[in-house]
Amino acid sequence: MKTYKRYQRREFLKLASGTAATFLLGPASAESNRQTSPNIVLIVVDDWAHMDLGIAGHPLLKTPNLDRLARDGVRFTRAFTPNPICTPSRAALLTGQDCWTNGCWFFGMPIKSESTHFSELLSDAGYETFYTGKWHNDGLPSQRGFTAGK
Repeated sequence: MKTYKRYQRREFLKLASGTAATFLLGPASAESNRQTSPNIVLIVVDDWAHMDLGIAGHPLLKTPNLDRLARDGVRFTRAFTPNPICTPSRAALLTGQDCWTNGCWFFGMPIKSESTHFSELLSDAGYETFYTGKWHNDGLPSQRGFTAGK
């Protein structure tokens, strides 16, 4: 069984910040970034408990493809949301800010215009960013740095 290094929140944020800085300050062109940067797949689900994967030890659920992604990538086992409501938790994920900082603390509230979205950072770094599924935030994904979607 493969073991994974566990990161404390601060360690992860430092690592993520360094990675983002590498994307933004690294290779000079977006085309160069596309050729050297890793693929990133972020799956966000509603109403799914942390143990609802085969890899997490669920005795009945069979999730071989998600288990493979979890084995080969990064799996958050100590994550939380700063607000358990759909729109604000997505806003927090998009901005990396809590709801009091990004301005979205309830359904239908807009994210502050000065809040940068991770999709904008990735697009600026040369990534093609694709969004599908529920949005439930103000504007459209295409207005928030996503270059494609369905």
